[in-house]
Amino acid sequence: KGKMLDDDGLNPLEMAITPDTIYMLTKFESVDMAILVASGKTYLIYPEKKTYLEMGSTVMNLMGLDPDDIISSGDLGFSDLESLSQAKRTYKATLSGKNCTVYEFNKSDGTLSKVYMVGNRLLAIENCSASGTILSATYVDSISATVPADKRAPAKDFTKSGVFDFMSLLAEVME
Repeated sequence: KGKMLDDDGLNPLEMAITPDTIYMLTKFESVDMAILVASGKTYLIYPEKKTYLEMGSTVMNLMGLDPDDIISSGDLGFSDLESLSQAKRTYKATLSGKNCTVYEFNKSDGTLSKVYMVGNRLLAIENCSASGTILSATYVDSISATVPADKRAPAKDFTKSGVFDFMSLLAEVME
């Protein structure tokens, strides 16, 4: 659990990754929304309304999504991280009031990756321009070794919705 900084600002982030599933929750427009990829199926989950949409290829095409572009664990920003021992530079800093060590990596595209650690605890990963401007970041509040059942499949008390009913629910809050 944590926060993600991107072009849309700072938003809540919750991720859960297992060998067979990927779950990611963040703000979409003004609504907390999750996407879950599990057992070859893709779900759009609306926690506030306890409902979900199973997105087959037809539904995804209708929504303008390419089934091949749905997130995979390799696209979540962690697969290309080098070992901390490979950092080009390390230094001490303070992040959110915590003294930490920053491990800085130069990327082939001219950008920098900064990994903020307190001992073996990850605090943040920032992707920066060559001048140091933060382009995107993930700030970590907590990490758990266990993935709850509702992050591996839609929660048992959630209702499966059809595409038009699901979009109607979203339209109510996005007007």
